Amino acid sequence: MSSILTHRTAAATILDNYADVIEGGNSYRGSGDSYKGIPGTNFSNLDLRGTTITASSAGSTTSIPFASGNYETDFWVKSDSPRFFLLSTNSANNGAARRVSNWNNSAKTFTVDAFDTAVAQNDTFVPLQGFKRFPDNLDILSDESTIGSGFDRFFELKLGAGTRIPFFGNGVETYESELVLRLRLQKRSRSRDTIESAMENALLMRSILTRPTHRDGTFTQLLDGMENAPEIETETDKIVVVSDSYSIRYRVFSTFL
Repeated sequence: MSSILTHRTAAATILDNYADVIEGGNSYRGSGDSYKGIPGTNFSNLDLRGTTITASSAGSTTSIPFASGNYETDFWVKSDSPRFFLLSTNSANNGAARRVSNWNNSAKTFTVDAFDTAVAQNDTFVPLQGFKRFPDNLDILSDESTIGSGFDRFFELKLGAGTRIPFFGNGVETYESELVLRLRLQKRSRSRDTIESAMENALLMRSILTRPTHRDGTFTQLLDGMENAPEIETETDKIVVVSDSYSIRYRVFSTFL
């Protein structure tokens, strides 16, 4: 790839990578590692919060039998809203959460992203919900009627070009900038619960995004969340938007033809 193209795609690659870290998979990058995704806390479906799902028989690394379940598929399978996860609370998979990709009401079985160990009878799971990237043609801070009733647990990532720092040479330039994460939650008449959820999930994302294993592998050299704290950027009677800022150091290639 030419240096002009790498300059143009550095920010997009960095943002797409971290969006995949949050949502799970690799759909924004189109290839590469498939991330597990971040299962958040305190989601709005009160019927599922606190529910325990017990495997009714042995499954596999990607299937969880649940004989007493009776759901429409689209109750669990989401394409235009944040995905559900099932978090293992016992067995060899204890503490691991995987995205739900299907519910078969005839077979009474969940299909999930692969656990490390096959599911055994009486393994238990709790449902959690992740996050989804906000559409780029709307304002995440807006609570206008056109979007006020939607976009719960949606996030936005922004990255400025930054400032070049004195680490360059051999066709490589290094920049320091700020990456901003915004997380939007709907209040749904639960103001205190929503604010707590926003802060908890912002801190959860910070712990996971800053891991070295979640860098894109080409541009990002460092993502640091030590200097700032999450803060409420917008709060109305409908929504809460929390903003969190990270220091980022990234490089681009500067050998032009």
